[in-house]
Amino acid sequence: AVGDLTVINQVNPSPGNPGSNVTGSFNVKNNNASSAITSINFIKSDLVHTSDPTSKILSSSIGFTPASIASLNSNETSSPVVFTVALPQLAKAGIYNGNLEVRDSTGAHSSTFQVSVNVNSLPRLSVETFTTSNPLQIKEEQGETASGNFVLKNEGNTVLSNLDISNNVVLKDNDNDTITLTFTGLPSSLNPGASVAVTVKAAISDDVDFKTYSGTVTVK
Repeated sequence: AVGDLTVINQVNPSPGNPGSNVTGSFNVKNNNASSAITSINFIKSDLVHTSDPTSKILSSSIGFTPASIASLNSNETSSPVVFTVALPQLAKAGIYNGNLEVRDSTGAHSSTFQVSVNVNSLPRLSVETFTTSNPLQIKEEQGETASGNFVLKNEGNTVLSNLDISNNVVLKDNDNDTITLTFTGLPSSLNPGASVAVTVKAAISDDVDFKTYSGTVTVK
């Protein structure tokens, strides 16, 4: 610390999921026995991943409530200052450290302290465009092969691997004429933020009944 400002009662945020906000708090104390300190501001810096310095939570993601302290009288302690960190949607899992500074407008009084933010690992896979209520539809005649595509996206912050596709589509008519469903394009792994197109083909036998065959496709 420089001068008479100190930070006390620091509480780091609880771990949070990417895309969420986490909060911590601290108090500021004026240790001067006779003089007030005015125009106290909060200076923020980027938070850096402890094992990957290229991964950061930018200082622009940090906010303070209140935004500043107008004045602290001699030996006065402020009400709690809450700092909020907006965790990026694709923030890498792990601990991020960085410095915050409390400083008056003259620079004669300041105190710097470290904060830590822990981002949880969050696997999350989505299918773009299509849902159970807005299904992918593929159509073709008997004896032909119908095809369509859907896009998978890794919306989490961890690499997804060992992906698998299953379905409960009824692929036989009443006299056991069949439709063969196949999927291609599913990768062995999918990085955070990455997307991939998967092709589905339905090989329709010559005598299969004309009707709609439907069900749910699950990717996990």
